[in-house]
Amino acid sequence: MRYFYHSTAVLLCCLLLLLSACAGGSTANGPSARTVPEAAITPPDPPVALVKAAESGDARSQVKLAHFYFSLAGTAEQRRTFTEQGLQWCERAAGQGDLEAQKELGLRFMLLDVKQSAMWLEKAAAQGSAYAEYLLAHIFLARLDAPNPPTPDHKKEGMAWLVKAAERGYPYAQARLADMYAEGENVARDPVEAWKWTTLACGGFNQEPYRGRSYEERIRCESDLKKQAADLTPEQRAEGQKSVLQWRHADRPPLDEPRSPPSWM
Repeated sequence: MRYFYHSTAVLLCCLLLLLSACAGGSTANGPSARTVPEAAITPPDPPVALVKAAESGDARSQVKLAHFYFSLAGTAEQRRTFTEQGLQWCERAAGQGDLEAQKELGLRFMLLDVKQSAMWLEKAAAQGSAYAEYLLAHIFLARLDAPNPPTPDHKKEGMAWLVKAAERGYPYAQARLADMYAEGENVARDPVEAWKWTTLACGGFNQEPYRGRSYEERIRCESDLKKQAADLTPEQRAEGQKSVLQWRHADRPPLDEPRSPPSWM
């Protein structure tokens, strides 16, 4: 099952485990082992031509330079510095309207600054990004901006973004929407709509470029489809097939560069 609400709980549990592991100086077997200090690195210099192109204002080069800094290792302090440098270049590209930079910032700010994340994701969504719409749905449905449960307004806005992403053809959004119709979560339970969106999601996961990167989702989706089909009457099955064909024959722009959502979602 794909539950938006699990992500916050998982992150909190991981944080508590980390704090527990770091707390105290001894165990039942004696003093704890001393933590090996992180090794500082001498970072490589970015390609000169790439830096020149980025400094001249080329958005694509700015994004590539941002990813260069994001990829560097080192100590925690060094990684923080590298990330800040990457974000600065990404913001310069995003400010010029670069879609990939806007999506990258939206993702990276999701657990740091939800308002900034939503701002960049909304800009990416305005350019037709189903991936950005899906992340926006998660922000509102999981209420990442506060510890309180989502309000009806949060759910309404989150569902609106989720439906947009599903209608554009993003299979992760289609699978999540299918779950909601199957369980009656945020929508009235509707087995025909659940079967429709599961069918479409399976189709998406079985096509490139998702087929090579979504094996678990594809297997789960196919399993859900068999279970849902067994519960439909012949009339409901015919209604669902008609709805699937109507969706597939409708004109819609191609998806933006496909990206899988982060593993913690």
